[in-house]
Amino acid sequence: MKYNLIFILLLFLTSCQEEKKAEYYNNGNKKTEGAFVQDSLKQGLWVSWYEDGTVEDSSYWEKNKLNGHSVSYHQNGQKASEGNYKNGKRTGQWKWWFDNGNLEEESNWENGEANGYSRIFHRNGKRRSEATFVNGFMDGELKLYDKQGQLSEITHYKNGKKSGKAELFYPTGKKEVEGYFKDDKQEGTFKEYYSNGAIKSETDWKNGLMDGNFTSYRKNGNLWIKGALKNGKRVGKWIEYDKDGNPIEETKYENE
Repeated sequence: MKYNLIFILLLFLTSCQEEKKAEYYNNGNKKTEGAFVQDSLKQGLWVSWYEDGTVEDSSYWEKNKLNGHSVSYHQNGQKASEGNYKNGKRTGQWKWWFDNGNLEEESNWENGEANGYSRIFHRNGKRRSEATFVNGFMDGELKLYDKQGQLSEITHYKNGKKSGKAELFYPTGKKEVEGYFKDDKQEGTFKEYYSNGAIKSETDWKNGLMDGNFTSYRKNGNLWIKGALKNGKRVGKWIEYDKDGNPIEETKYENE
């Protein structure tokens, strides 16, 4: 019995021993280096390099699962990403960078899913988006920005779907479009504006299809086109007006 216990103990200790291994490129530079336990499970610090010898990645493993701090680099040496893993899943704050050193993304993670505030940037360093995630789904207000950092869109989400008010903006900051969504589909009246702020059109939507009244206006504010839609198709009488607001053409569509 005593010898059996010793034999079992020796097997256990042998299985827990780390065996370091390295892989090389054809030019002799090291490609990867790290340790295995139980013959095939990555354990501890693993490092990988680009062919020119620049560090590509440095991560900690525990029995073949990423566990702990992880950093990756672009080939020019600039940091590409940094964060932590727990049981193979991202956790806590993560950051990503462009190869020019500018921050690309900053977000929070829990159990491998985006959770909390997230920011994304353009390559030039200007803001690209701001959003909040809950259990991997966008939830709340999404703001998008153009490459100059000017606000271009505000859309509300619920459980990863567009839900609530949505607005688009011209580079000048003036409103271009506004409307509402329900479960990712347009719902209610959408309004479109000219760059000078004048109303351009009003369209009724229902369950993601144009359904109801449609009215468009010229830049001078006069009526241009007026009609109705049903399930995305024109129905009834449509009238076009000249620049002075006088009717010039009338077309009738069959109700389907």
